Amino acid sequence: MRKILLLTASALILFSCSKQDVSDFSIENEEITIFHASMESAPVSDTKVYSNDQLKLRWNADDRISLFEKKSRNKEFKFLGEEGASSGEFEKVSFIFGSGNPVPHNYAVYPYSSFTSILDLSPYSITLKLPSEQTFKEGSFGVGANTMVAVSDDDFLNFKNVCGFLRFRFWGNNVKVKSVKLEGNNSEKLAGEATVIADLDKNPAVTMNGSATGSIILNCTEPVALGTSSDSPTAFILVVPPTNFSKGVKVTVVDELGRVYERVITSTFTINRTGMKSFPAIEVNPS
Repeated sequence: MRKILLLTASALILFSCSKQDVSDFSIENEEITIFHASMESAPVSDTKVYSNDQLKLRWNADDRISLFEKKSRNKEFKFLGEEGASSGEFEKVSFIFGSGNPVPHNYAVYPYSSFTSILDLSPYSITLKLPSEQTFKEGSFGVGANTMVAVSDDDFLNFKNVCGFLRFRFWGNNVKVKSVKLEGNNSEKLAGEATVIADLDKNPAVTMNGSATGSIILNCTEPVALGTSSDSPTAFILVVPPTNFSKGVKVTVVDELGRVYERVITSTFTINRTGMKSFPAIEVNPS
């Protein structure tokens, strides 16, 4: 019995030392911080016919952001507000282990990703991934599709869009769409790893990296029935990095039966940051 007690005491001493060691190397002793966030104004279509048709920019319930609090350590914050709010508060929920290096400001990125990081350059740059797959949402874009960044020296984050928006309007008889794929006719890079330069009181600038890909797929969780005339088309909105499509684009529509419709647009056009390009209604005839 005495040997057992001695062993137990030794174990307690060892545990106490281990616990102290962990405490000595602790990097997260501060209280949870609340950040306030807002978005820039909603974009308006650059087509005069649709000049009054704004795209709503709103937070989703439980949205998550990556936040670098003046250190290059990625922390995850969650939105505390309600679905559809244009502003609200974010609360810290987790962080990537490590002390991180000092950075001059607070940098925030929507949506959250453990991949997102800050490079110690001048100016500081953010490495992130633009989604190659997005999800259809009626009258808007899918959750997590619209990448945004914010830079501040306090607890207020004014998020700015990194990308722009491309809207197709499709119609057809008895057609239900399962997916829409976008490609540039000159192999423009549209998704994947990208570098964003962001600074105080400046608009973000994005550059697609070498590993980026040349297509974006908009998936429909449930097949979407198209309007049956050019007067009542159904809108499909994709979030696209600022790009000059020097030879136009190709859009591929797949319906619920697996049938395919392709449309090639050869005219040159440009997607600007936070701008929206809209096309006239297109009839879809899958085959």
